[in-house]
Amino acid sequence: MIARPRLAFGLSGCACTAIVALAGCSPGTPASSAGTPAPATPAASTPAPGTAAASPVVAASPAASGTPAPSTGAPNSAPGTGRLTVTITGLPADPVLVFGGQPATFTVTLRNGSGSTYRDISPLVSIGHCSCSTSGASLAPAGTLAELDPSTGNWHPVVYVTEGTGMDYLLAPTVQQPPFTLAPGATASFTFQLAFAPLADQRPSVVRTGLTSIDVTVVTVPSGKTAGGTVFPVTAAKPAS
Repeated sequence: MIARPRLAFGLSGCACTAIVALAGCSPGTPASSAGTPAPATPAASTPAPGTAAASPVVAASPAASGTPAPSTGAPNSAPGTGRLTVTITGLPADPVLVFGGQPATFTVTLRNGSGSTYRDISPLVSIGHCSCSTSGASLAPAGTLAELDPSTGNWHPVVYVTEGTGMDYLLAPTVQQPPFTLAPGATASFTFQLAFAPLADQRPSVVRTGLTSIDVTVVTVPSGKTAGGTVFPVTAAKPAS
């Protein structure tokens, strides 16, 4: 069973662990002149081969239903209100992931706080450069990434993406999420589990405890054009002796 992103309109009052306004994005069709948000519809793009075949679950608009669905997005007072924003929740302030240790669970939420519709967008989770590596490129540690299917409660693997010496990882032929449309006021949430491989299975240069990050970049498919993103620092640690 394939995970389906959870979309809803409106905001709850929950606090977000990390939030960054996504600047420089190119929104699509603006909202109607009457002020009513255009309903979100599944994107027409076809996922690249190897992509998990899933389509967003689109909630009814507040105008149609009369009662906005609960949302895990940012509160109204949060920075970036009025734009497309990304949050990472579920992690402590200074998370530590041990090589070969237990996975960390976190949720990525996109919220469209603007008056325009964003089309063919997809959040890409990647692991940033790590000071745990002695290589000149500060290579990210090897690991695994799984996504929760909220309809079944099961986890399924998604592509584990590490950042290299350039931005090629944003143009990979396989994306983690099929592109979708996010209407004004709508949110889309994805829950993941991240684990770093045992130290013996890491690259020879990954030999020590160091700082890396969970990065989320919103991209337009298939162009790979970025709309900004958010970064959450994580410590990759050697097991206790």
